[in-house]
Amino acid sequence: MRKAKPTPSIAELEAWGLAYDPTTGVITKHGHPVGYRRRDGYTTISLGYNNRFLVHRVAWKFMTGCEAPDDVDHHDLDPSNNRWGNLRSATYSQSRQNSRARSRTGFKGVTRVLRNKGKLVYFSAQIQHGRERRHLGYFKTPEEAHAAYCAAADKEFGEFSRHG
Repeated sequence: MRKAKPTPSIAELEAWGLAYDPTTGVITKHGHPVGYRRRDGYTTISLGYNNRFLVHRVAWKFMTGCEAPDDVDHHDLDPSNNRWGNLRSATYSQSRQNSRARSRTGFKGVTRVLRNKGKLVYFSAQIQHGRERRHLGYFKTPEEAHAAYCAAADKEFGEFSRHG
């Protein structure tokens, strides 16, 4: 993971004519919205030549006066929603936990286990925290495996737990 470039101070941001509205999540320059949305959904602003900053990191600076943590999580999973109520500090594991399912089964934390010439035998549930992956068991249905994953995710990640 690449370390983010330090965000300019609030005084420097204001000298550029920037302001942040925490209710809309929009950065304005002299009253006009600025920034563009990247293909990955995140919004960035440019300050001078080759100085691009993610809006959620600039918003963090405006609201706290401090540099944003390495991971700023968008609670609703929408990287363009930079309203202050949608942003929160997170560890890498918490930020990854607050994501959509990427599994071929359609259930987060569930994989198919194939044996005997590629025939489906059962479903495995597992959860990852940091670099440690923990096996939760084998189940006959993806729903049963997903229920085990959900219980473990709620216990492990609390408010960052996302089941789907």
